[in-house]
Amino acid sequence: MGSNMYSISKRYFKIAIIVISIFLSFNSVKSQQGICPPETSSWNSDNAEFVQPMLSITENLGSVDYKWHNNGSIIDVFVDWNSIVNTSGYFELSNDDLKSLLILQIIYDRYPCPYEGTKTISFTDVVECTVERSCYFRVSNDQEFLCIPEEWPGPPPQFMINGNDKLIVKTVTENCGSSCCKTYYLVGCTAGSAPAPGMKPIIHQILKQTVPGSECNSQTNYIDCLTGEPVECKSSCQ
Repeated sequence: MGSNMYSISKRYFKIAIIVISIFLSFNSVKSQQGICPPETSSWNSDNAEFVQPMLSITENLGSVDYKWHNNGSIIDVFVDWNSIVNTSGYFELSNDDLKSLLILQIIYDRYPCPYEGTKTISFTDVVECTVERSCYFRVSNDQEFLCIPEEWPGPPPQFMINGNDKLIVKTVTENCGSSCCKTYYLVGCTAGSAPAPGMKPIIHQILKQTVPGSECNSQTNYIDCLTGEPVECKSSCQ
């Protein structure tokens, strides 16, 4: 019975998130729609410290401040990543590595095991909107030999074929605004094994969605000089 409930929850997770998002956009957060970052003055304040005694990690490897509130269906979280403190020392964790661990810690803190079934928690992040602008170099047909050193870090350069022309493309990425990306985590509890026995949280599924009203401005003044088509402004959440 339990496994059937889990499979049903996982199958309909995306549908449930869409329904929740539509409901919220017309109800409790209607006034916040399009606000990026979200208005969190009435939310609870907390601090997450990554300490995992179950994994024999008894020292605090890092911490971060965050705001959270329970809207009745899910817990919403907004982390102040500018407040991150990295004290990993011997483990030499990068801030990106520590960020992933602190997200897990917040999930553990807000939904401590044991509990039945699955729960949903969301993290809202301000993400950069970017546009890719390209210039093109035409290469004559008699210049096909390439000398690549043995220590070359990537694949050999490739020609782009455009009609009868061989082109090399140079692309740069530019900022074109910001957007809010909400990441939903479907979480539950599972039985651990040595060296961490007992019930522990587990992430079943992750879904990203742009907060309605905070989308990147897809209409830019940038035109691809080769195709004549507009170049889209987009974020990593799309």
